[in-house]
Amino acid sequence: MPQPTLNADVLSLITSFATGRTISSMMQANRFFYHEGPKTLLRKGAALNSDEEILKFLRFVMAEEGTRTRHLGALSLEFEKWHMPSENAISILTDVLRSCSFDSLRILHIDAAEAMFSHHPCLLDALKTLPSVADFCTHSCGMRTCELLRDMQARMTSVKLGCDEVEDANVPVQSYHPLHALQDSRDTLKEVELSFFNASISPTHYPPPYPAVQVLTVNWAEYVDYASLLHTFPNIKSLTLDNTCNELDVDDFPENPTALNAHRSANRNSFLRYGTWKTMDEVDGSLPDVYVSGVVTRVRRLGLFMSEGTFEMLSAVINDTHPSDLALYVKPAGVLNHEFGLPAVLRREGAENIKTLKLSIEHNPDEKDVDLDAGLSALISALRGLPLREIEIIFCCYELPEHMTSVQWNGEVCNSPPCAVEEFLETVQLEALGRRFFAEVGSLQGVTLALRGHRRRHNDIVKMRRDLL
Repeated sequence: MPQPTLNADVLSLITSFATGRTISSMMQANRFFYHEGPKTLLRKGAALNSDEEILKFLRFVMAEEGTRTRHLGALSLEFEKWHMPSENAISILTDVLRSCSFDSLRILHIDAAEAMFSHHPCLLDALKTLPSVADFCTHSCGMRTCELLRDMQARMTSVKLGCDEVEDANVPVQSYHPLHALQDSRDTLKEVELSFFNASISPTHYPPPYPAVQVLTVNWAEYVDYASLLHTFPNIKSLTLDNTCNELDVDDFPENPTALNAHRSANRNSFLRYGTWKTMDEVDGSLPDVYVSGVVTRVRRLGLFMSEGTFEMLSAVINDTHPSDLALYVKPAGVLNHEFGLPAVLRREGAENIKTLKLSIEHNPDEKDVDLDAGLSALISALRGLPLREIEIIFCCYELPEHMTSVQWNGEVCNSPPCAVEEFLETVQLEALGRRFFAEVGSLQGVTLALRGHRRRHNDIVKMRRDLL
């Protein structure tokens, strides 16, 4: 009886689903897998953080007469600046990069690029020759990294850059500014993430615009002057902001709003002057970041992390963006207060287009005795005036004081009495609450309610559709 056989396509498909460890075993058992397995392994990429790993990687890719190199999809050099690879390891790696084909290498990640290129300039020159890199990431972008970006044969579609501070005022902006270095990728670059970025440069030094960039993320920057971003990225559709106004005193805003409002006003004027970012698909960030940005445009989806700031700031942002989808993580006290909390915000101008509301409430220890049932009534009342189709509410109890102290150092559970919020959430039937939303908000088609972190009740979730009631 003839032995059953599998054709090459089926065998290749097997490797695509196998783990790296399994593929390694298969390579030792079968000549076909010895040849095909590396293609799957290398497409997933290689992450190297020691001399030993570099040398093992090179021995692997140089097998089969070096033909494996053309299958490498991603390369990550994960060395810290105080722990660089040896001259010997980098020399061998450099020779391979220069002499072999890396036509499939699309993703290049170098943690400490500036230190790496300072210690090993030969690597910088070798990387310039890579023809297909489209996605570049580093936590340290300075003059040497800008040289790489400026001289590479490849054209980028996505970059994530942690920008180094340049202390020498005599250094030309074009030498260290990544957006000047990336000019050859102006027509191909689509996604940009900038960390520790100084956007406050003279208008005479603004780089030419990048018309294809639609996704922009700015992280951990000092106060961002949006004029340069509005000029450089005129067609942004997705904006994410995180810690972009660090030197501004957000905590003092209710008592001293001058600093925040002055920057917000300057940025709003920039939006109106440049006339770019006319409509956006999504804006995400902390409430202070988005508030200070002064974004004035129609936004389909607005996602805000509100651990700081006020409901007046929230109302101002919603009024400026008129979102149809609103996602909020809310921590400040008074979130369900009828007079000044979210119910009041939803009754004001700007909220009239909201069709989807996702609300995650981290119950504040200062409000452990609030009447949550009354707060939900106030919310439902505000929702009646909206064209709301979907709502999701997550009740998070992780920070309630009784929960935080419920486990002693010796591991014994403390049986302190529950607060009013805990009592309500312990007994509330989520399905009944969902039916209440359907009954009182006629436009609703879907309701999702979830409970997390309650010390007396397991996590729970219900998902309901009006047409299935």
